[in-house]
Amino acid sequence: MITRLGSTADIAGILDLQERNLYANLSEAERSDGFVTTIFTPELIQEFVAVDGVFVAEHADQIVGYAFAGPWSMYDRWPIFHAMTANFPALRFGGHPLNRDNSFQYGPICLDGSVRGSGLLPQLFATVCAAFAPLIGTTFINRRNERSMRAHTLKLGLTVVDHFEFNGQSYATLAFLPEANL
Repeated sequence: MITRLGSTADIAGILDLQERNLYANLSEAERSDGFVTTIFTPELIQEFVAVDGVFVAEHADQIVGYAFAGPWSMYDRWPIFHAMTANFPALRFGGHPLNRDNSFQYGPICLDGSVRGSGLLPQLFATVCAAFAPLIGTTFINRRNERSMRAHTLKLGLTVVDHFEFNGQSYATLAFLPEANL
């Protein structure tokens, strides 16, 4: 499997993987294996491609994973990110205050069920980290998504730095130093 910067040619594969892993499209039992909640349209994916904010994992000419990442300006369209960053002034990570100027948003990330547990997550994550060091990486995880929480804290070493509520759901804010993952 290879990981690389995504391109316009990857949009159809990203949309297919997203559709198969959207929370709304999964049964409760399927959700226990992980899910994504942020919906990306072809136009939004193209916007992220244009700023080098899409990363993909490819195997046998198929997109088996994707990750989005970028500056906060790319995420301002979604109110959940305003809820997440509202607490930044009170937070510190890696010896630095956490703010929108010294950090970036990582996520969503999605892996096909066939490659989960294969070691692809750290490989895709390292590809993202290489593009954004030395900024502080941040993300949020729905606290009901236990698989994602375990993968990000235990496998990737992200640190929970905060919790917030949005639309009746509980989320954890996590942070990381990209250079530690290169």
